Amino acid sequence: MNQDLVARFTLDSVTEFLFDDDVHSLDAPLPYPPNSLSLEDGPAFTSHPSNVFIKAFVRAQGVVSKRTMIGSTWPLLEFWKDMAVADRKTLDQYVQPSLDKCFRKKRYKSVDSRDIPETLLDYLVDKTSGEYQGEQDL
Repeated sequence: MNQDLVARFTLDSVTEFLFDDDVHSLDAPLPYPPNSLSLEDGPAFTSHPSNVFIKAFVRAQGVVSKRTMIGSTWPLLEFWKDMAVADRKTLDQYVQPSLDKCFRKKRYKSVDSRDIPETLLDYLVDKTSGEYQGEQDL
């Protein structure tokens, strides 16, 4: 349980630092221990946005690590189906709004403004040149 709380606190802290918007993983119910026979994690746990995010992130890490171990021939094993697409879409649902917000701030910021970036993402977007292809109505 302590490990789960530390992981949730870390996730909230990192997303707050990177995106200025945490995933509120500390609001999710705690999981039951694996050795509990009569208790199961309910829908409040499994469908909480932070748990959906974490599960997709871990699965995507697994896919990428397998690709790294296989080497440059990994596309042959995923010829019919890209194994990372579903998890990438889930992760994009969480990251895309933050990207859109940062690029919107950059677009409307005055050129001579010397604002100090609030987050790491603000800093990275500020240093990015070129056109943003994300949100269509920017």
